[in-house]
Amino acid sequence: MKYLFLCLILVLGSSALLALPRIAYIGASAILPGSGELLLGYNNRGGTHLAVEVLSITGYILTGREMDLIEKNYQEYASAYAGVLASQSDNYYQDLQD
Repeated sequence: MKYLFLCLILVLGSSALLALPRIAYIGASAILPGSGELLLGYNNRGGTHLAVEVLSITGYILTGREMDLIEKNYQEYASAYAGVLASQSDNYYQDLQD
């Protein structure tokens, strides 16, 4: 997440350069989608691309954390109510569920 904000600051900070070559806009969009459009002055389109990218990355990170939390919860539940020893394989928990 820090990388994303750093890229955003670098791209928006470099918008003062008016005569950028075409490859700079392409490179900016490759690093952070929407930043090339922002540099070209298409603020609505660039902002939309940037917002969607930030939401996608945030959703990906939060989904991973939620999956880890769910895994931890079912392992603790199995340990408390089924007497399962900690750190069993995923197949063991699946067999236990079945």
